[in-house]
Amino acid sequence: MLNQLTAAIDHYTQALKTYVQSRTGAVAVAETAVIAANAARTYNLTTLLGANHAQYDKLSAVIVVKVLDTDANAPTSGLYINSEAVITTGVDAEGSVVIHNHHTAAVTCYIRIDVPLVAANPIG
Repeated sequence: MLNQLTAAIDHYTQALKTYVQSRTGAVAVAETAVIAANAARTYNLTTLLGANHAQYDKLSAVIVVKVLDTDANAPTSGLYINSEAVITTGVDAEGSVVIHNHHTAAVTCYIRIDVPLVAANPIG
């Protein structure tokens, strides 16, 4: 009984370590870029993650995009602000990331894509 309990604790501890290691704040992309009007910027997580890409759940990648506010009259002029009004982001299970500008003008963006979680190994 003690051996089974010890094995279960070890299994749980390893699963927890894997989860914590996958959430260390590692960044795959952090850059500013100009995206033309009605155009997209793409990234390939498989390439960015390298040889061990298969261990990651690419759908869990966190994608943050902020746009530079160029309205001189806005209180946030010159700051990077939330982009939901003009930018759409998407990712698929293979790791293709698309960031699309729906605005009628080019926008300057800050783009950050965090390394996705390591694929889950169910506890049990």
